[in-house]
Amino acid sequence: MLQLTQEDAEELLDLNAGSVADARESLADLRRINRILGGTKVLLDALGPRLIRLAETVTDRPITVVDIGPGSADIPLAIVRFARRRGIHVRIVGVDLNRRHLRIAQNETITFTPEIALVCADGFQLPLADGGADFVISSLFLHHFRPPEIARLLREARRVARHGWIMNDLWRHRLPLVFIQATAPIFARSYITKFDSVASLRRAYTPSEMRAIAIAAHVGPFKLTTPFPFRLCLESV
Repeated sequence: MLQLTQEDAEELLDLNAGSVADARESLADLRRINRILGGTKVLLDALGPRLIRLAETVTDRPITVVDIGPGSADIPLAIVRFARRRGIHVRIVGVDLNRRHLRIAQNETITFTPEIALVCADGFQLPLADGGADFVISSLFLHHFRPPEIARLLREARRVARHGWIMNDLWRHRLPLVFIQATAPIFARSYITKFDSVASLRRAYTPSEMRAIAIAAHVGPFKLTTPFPFRLCLESV
């Protein structure tokens, strides 16, 4: 039986467990997981063509992207590098309530200002006017919440994003759980990551569950894809 029963267990990073050094090590694990296991690629494959198309018409200002829950800002950094290679002017705003994560992200992005700005704020109440950004994204963020909260987050993303929103997350399935447990010495070097990677997969959603949440949120047309390996990518159309 490959179906994995959903369990809503708190993750250690969310609880600010351990020291700052422990958190930094775990966030480094997440960067490695995103880079090697496809999380970064999933997001860029969805956002990249949108950036390229919008850059053809928007030439008098940077294209703005709000990243909710950026962790150590590996996704914003990847977006900036993608944009630089193509001559696209972007400004990424990372929004997070976790001040410890923001301090770590600031150290990672210090040479990327003003392209990347980090703001301590609530992703459910973004400090932006309606249509205040071009795109709103998140990566590995939705599984931290239950369906009514995810619906609220999607509606907030729709409110702020002029040109669309993209949410990249995990697919709850037994195979990635077995994989991450078997490869923990490579990808989950921190004790926090060893615990949180399992908790995350158990908290995550199946494609049918995520589709039902998006339908119930009434956020307009969307598509849900399942990129390899066992990711969900939910985006407006």
